[in-house]
Amino acid sequence: MCANSQPTSLGFSARAIWINRTARHIPGWRIRTFGVKRGRSPRARLKRATPARRRATHRDAPRRDAARAGALSTMSAAGKVAARGAFVLFEGADRCGKSTQATRLVRALEARGVEAELWRYPDRATAMGKMIDQYLRSKSEMEDGAIHLLFAANRWEKKALMERKLASGVTLVCDRYSYSGCAFTAAKGVDGLDLEWCRAPEVGLPRPDALMYLELSLEDAAKRGGFGEERYETTEMQRAVKASFEAMREDWWDVIDANREPDVIQDEVLRIALSAVEKCRAGRELKRLWQS
Repeated sequence: MCANSQPTSLGFSARAIWINRTARHIPGWRIRTFGVKRGRSPRARLKRATPARRRATHRDAPRRDAARAGALSTMSAAGKVAARGAFVLFEGADRCGKSTQATRLVRALEARGVEAELWRYPDRATAMGKMIDQYLRSKSEMEDGAIHLLFAANRWEKKALMERKLASGVTLVCDRYSYSGCAFTAAKGVDGLDLEWCRAPEVGLPRPDALMYLELSLEDAAKRGGFGEERYETTEMQRAVKASFEAMREDWWDVIDANREPDVIQDEVLRIALSAVEKCRAGRELKRLWQS
C-alpha cells in the first residue's frame, strides 16, 4: 500500500486523521475536523503563545477556578433562603408603654425557646449615645439638625452588629428606632427639617419585620409616672410627635391600643411577634428603610 493510499480498515477517527494529514499536501486545501479549525485548539494556541503569555495563563488559572467555583456555589444556592431572627420594633409617643412591653416580650419569646435580645435607641452606652444622653437630659445644647444626624449615626454605628445578630438567628426586640428620630425632629417645626429631610440619613438601615405602634392619648400618657423628666416630654411636643407618626404610618404597621391592661396588650403583642419569627425562620428577606 502506497504512502498516500487510504487504509481500508480504519475507524472514523483514524480515517479523519489520515485525511487531514494527506490533504495538507494539496495546494489551497483547508479542512475542519470535528468542527474545529486545524491548529486552533486551546492547546495549540497555548503552544504558540509567548513564554510570558503562557506564564500569565497558568498564573490566572487558580483565579478562574475560584470564579467558577463561586459561580457554581451561587447557582447551587439559588432558590434557597436562609433562616434568620426577626426584627420586632415598638414605636409610639412617650410613656405609652413601649419599654414595658418590649421587656415582657423578650421574656415571653425566651420562654418559648426563641433566642431574643432587647435593644433600645438611642443606645446611650456608645460614644455618640453618651452625647445624646447629655442632650436629652438638658445637660448640653445642640442644633436641631446636628442632634438629628447624631441620632441617625447612633443607629448606623450598630447596623453591622444588628445584621450579624439577625443572620445568626437572634430575634431583636427594639424600643424605638428611626421612626422616633424622624417624628421628634419633624415635630419641632424647624424650617428645612421636615419628614423628607429627616428620613434621608436613615435610608438603607434594616427595616423592621414587625412594627407595633402603641397608641395612647396625651391625657393618659401625662398621668403615667415619669412624664416630663426629659426634654421632649411636654404636651405640645407630644401632640406634634403623634402627628408626625400619623404622617409616616404605613399599612404594614400594627396599631396597638395601649390604654388596656399590660397582660391584654402582651397577648396581642406576642401573637404578632411570633408570626414575624416564623416568617423569618422561613427565609423572609430583610428589607431596607424607605427603599422601594
